[in-house]
Amino acid sequence: MLVLKCMVMLFVVMSLGGCGVVRLAPSQVQKQNAWLLYKTTAAIHQQSQQEQASEQLSDLAQLAQMQSQAVVSDYGMPESVPASDIESLLDGNAGKIADEAIAQSELAVSGSAWLDVLVVIISLISGAAGGQYLGAGRRRAVK
Repeated sequence: MLVLKCMVMLFVVMSLGGCGVVRLAPSQVQKQNAWLLYKTTAAIHQQSQQEQASEQLSDLAQLAQMQSQAVVSDYGMPESVPASDIESLLDGNAGKIADEAIAQSELAVSGSAWLDVLVVIISLISGAAGGQYLGAGRRRAVK
């Protein structure tokens, strides 16, 4: 009886909240990639000002820097911050970190498919258990 109540409660909570609230924490590589994105956009903004690029380009670079700062705030700072001066950003290490972050993100998306299966299984079990419970109650009422 307690198991049935727990299953029904879990089903109700998942139905009301949805699975969209489930999000895996970003890995250190993803945090490093977010940090490097922020530093890259900051370097672009700085370079656009040094080269006296158009005001529109400079404003876009500044906007990109602000947006990437929001990503860093969301992900959190990495435990080890990679070098982020312009030379370091262009030496290829930042690209390797980006490739690894992409691979991890793609893996997380395909890996979360188990959650969809779990929701379906819980729904089926809850429906079957609930039907049995209601059916038994009706049988007792008829007798």
